[in-house]
Amino acid sequence: MSTSIKSLIIALTLGSSLVAGTAYAADYQANDRAPIVVNNKFVQPALKTVNFTQDGVQVTGKAYGSQDKVSTVYINSNFNSATNSQFIVDGVMVYASSDLTATQINQILENLEIKGSVSNSEVFNQSKEAGYFNSNNNLIK
Repeated sequence: MSTSIKSLIIALTLGSSLVAGTAYAADYQANDRAPIVVNNKFVQPALKTVNFTQDGVQVTGKAYGSQDKVSTVYINSNFNSATNSQFIVDGVMVYASSDLTATQINQILENLEIKGSVSNSEVFNQSKEAGYFNSNNNLIK
């Protein structure tokens, strides 16, 4: 057999297995994971969105999951949309922006009907790990 025919057979075989693999992967549903973000926008719609305003700060919480079971919550403010802090509350992964206080995070969790809360020390430690405080615990950003 010539080399070009062998190459063609190999290419066709590999190509058909790739198509079969792609079709299988497309059937897989991963609704239990955090939502996919494309161009800073969530592809999957939130199950529930809540917000409140306190001293000029608008705090927004969005709950994601499947079939009314929340698995992930994103909480941020109108000043900081980056979610640098992460907590596990009542089996739910909670991502929050580092400018939020424990009281603000807990208010959103309560509004989303998630039992449990985060403490001030947990929030401080997450902000410190994100690099917002120096070794003397002074705010640097």
